[in-house]
Amino acid sequence: MQQELGYLDRFPNDSIMPMEKALLTVYAYPEELNFPYISEQKSHWFNLESFSRPNEDVVPLSDLLPEDFLADDLGGHFSGRYILLSMGSLASVDVVLMRRFVDVLGRRARHHKVIVSKGQRHAEYSLTKNMWGEGFIRQTAFLPHLDLVISHGGK
Repeated sequence: MQQELGYLDRFPNDSIMPMEKALLTVYAYPEELNFPYISEQKSHWFNLESFSRPNEDVVPLSDLLPEDFLADDLGGHFSGRYILLSMGSLASVDVVLMRRFVDVLGRRARHHKVIVSKGQRHAEYSLTKNMWGEGFIRQTAFLPHLDLVISHGGK
């Protein structure tokens, strides 16, 4: 039945990676979290390591955020903390989910500033006073400045 529907067979021994083949396999994983046995045992696997850009200068927040958002002290209660909310391209199209995040973070994190990667449907919901966001933002540029990242966790 599975073959008729076009499903692929499981990897041998339910392994998370297929057996060695004469093909190049490229994956992206930060070096700090990389699996050493992949490079040691799988000669055709190549880690792109796209998450680390050691030669890239840290971009100041003043170049990333609007001046009025940076200057806002949230009624004298700004904690100095920054949070990034990014649910990726699939989860961010769920406007009900994104509105819920905005509601909760608007109340529970009201003394922190929240940077939101709003996604494709960015025009369909509004952010609270302690938030700033756009449809798509350069998330890696914000990383050095963040105290917390709320994310979908990747693919």
